[in-house]
Amino acid sequence: MKLLKKILGGAVAFLMFCAIATPSLAAKVTVSSETGKTNLSGREFTAYQIFTGRKDLVEGKEVLSDVQWGTAFSDNKNKIALLDALQRNTLFANKFASLTIDKPSEIAKAMDNFTNVQAVELAKIVYNSLADSTTKKIPASIQGTSLKNTDGTYSAEVSDGYYLIVDETTSGSVNPAVLQVVGDITITPKTQDVDVTKTVKDGEDGLNNGTYGDSADYSIGDTVPFRLAAQVPDMTHYDTYKFEFVDTLSTGLTLDSSSIKVYWADTADGENKHEITTGANGAAQIKTTGFTENPAPSFKVNLPNLKTITYEENEETKGLTGKYIIVEYNAEMNSNAAFREENKVKLIYSNNPNTGGDGETTEKKVYVFDFTLEGFKKDGTNQNKNLLGAGFIISRNVTTINEDGSESTKKQYAEVNDDKKITGWADWDGDTSKLPGDLKDGNITSGDDGKFTVIGLDAGKYELYEVKAPAGYNTPSLPFELEIIAEHSNDAVTNLKYKLGNPAINSDTAENDGTITMPTSTTSGSGIVSPRILNNKGTTLPETGGMGTTLLYVAGGILLIGSAVLLVTKKRMGHEN
Repeated sequence: MKLLKKILGGAVAFLMFCAIATPSLAAKVTVSSETGKTNLSGREFTAYQIFTGRKDLVEGKEVLSDVQWGTAFSDNKNKIALLDALQRNTLFANKFASLTIDKPSEIAKAMDNFTNVQAVELAKIVYNSLADSTTKKIPASIQGTSLKNTDGTYSAEVSDGYYLIVDETTSGSVNPAVLQVVGDITITPKTQDVDVTKTVKDGEDGLNNGTYGDSADYSIGDTVPFRLAAQVPDMTHYDTYKFEFVDTLSTGLTLDSSSIKVYWADTADGENKHEITTGANGAAQIKTTGFTENPAPSFKVNLPNLKTITYEENEETKGLTGKYIIVEYNAEMNSNAAFREENKVKLIYSNNPNTGGDGETTEKKVYVFDFTLEGFKKDGTNQNKNLLGAGFIISRNVTTINEDGSESTKKQYAEVNDDKKITGWADWDGDTSKLPGDLKDGNITSGDDGKFTVIGLDAGKYELYEVKAPAGYNTPSLPFELEIIAEHSNDAVTNLKYKLGNPAINSDTAENDGTITMPTSTTSGSGIVSPRILNNKGTTLPETGGMGTTLLYVAGGILLIGSAVLLVTKKRMGHEN
């Protein structure tokens, strides 16, 4: 009998790689991953014997003779269920119509020379004839041979016969394949695992220059863009195919539910993307509330059947196999944000064309950072002296792209609460005399130790306005220029530094090139930069009874002496005349 080289395709689809004739009494079945393809680690493969027989060599070919029911079909109810399903399925063109369960060799022969579609359907029927109707799993009472895992390759020695090979990992795919084993055989997955990615767009001022990656930095009050992506696998053998993104935000981010958009695209980066309709009657449903299983803010995007989404290309209707499903959304960084915010996503997807079971990817995480300015106000001539009562506001310039492609820049100052956290940003023109009354003395103030703090800044350039100087010190006429520079990857900030200065101010009023590098220190771990802002004392005014009065006395005495001399001179001139 000819070797049946037909197997089931799906989330993990098997393709027979080779069948090697050997004169051994037992055959070896191996499941091995193709290099760069499906990761088989942690799977559970079982071989269930449908038929057994005697291997003979006929005209140089191995054939199976004296075919009998195998160990998995020792119970007549399973045999009846199998044959009944085969007879009722029109896909097999009545090949099993006149057969009975007491003719296993004829049933096996009728399975020969199946097309790929027929072989796929056969695997479904065999699986379902063994599976429990409630759990949709093959019960432990049905005998099978487990394939032993050796570094991600699974194998077992079995007697010659027909087998149902099942990947029945609890959290993975349940995809059966039927094959005839006469000699050693290896099967390999032909499709890659279903996976999901999550990326976050870094700000334009960051080192990543507005690109998507595994980390980003933002200020509290900023809008943070996220992108989810998953490639659509081969859905040929599924009646329906589900994708469901489950995204979990940290408490430091507030979801903008109106920003959620769903697309299909050519790449995970969104190349040539096309929006998918959402809503009650759309191809995708979005759910943003009612997640009792997860107390953190989260939302779901469910596409219940990807097979219904098609597109036209060269007058041909095509499905989404090989394309990517993209979900893009925005969230606002709120005042709950910590130094490092963790955000994650997982994908739930169809992985069993027989029973409708679901698989679930591992969670993928991205990180959003913000930083703290923890400055110190110091005396310009004695930096061991801390200055109390300096008032600041911190400002930035924000550039936006207009619809016509032009750029617009506006200035904003940070609104800061009593906990020293930024709560938002307000527009202004840079004129400190026009600040609201409650900001005339600033909203960031130095304490007894000279320290002033503002929490929730991203990397970028700022202007630090000292609007109120400590008592007895001069108020700088221009702002200090502050730049925060950060390098980060995944969950770590690898480098954090600042630059501070202003050429328009005397060099003794600012730490011109104060640079710190903190890859492993505690300040790096909490995202803190600590510049020093220096002030000089004002000019001393004269005191009552001091030198000013003495000068007046001296000047008065000189005038009196001058008057006496002039009077005497005039008298002498009168006598002489």
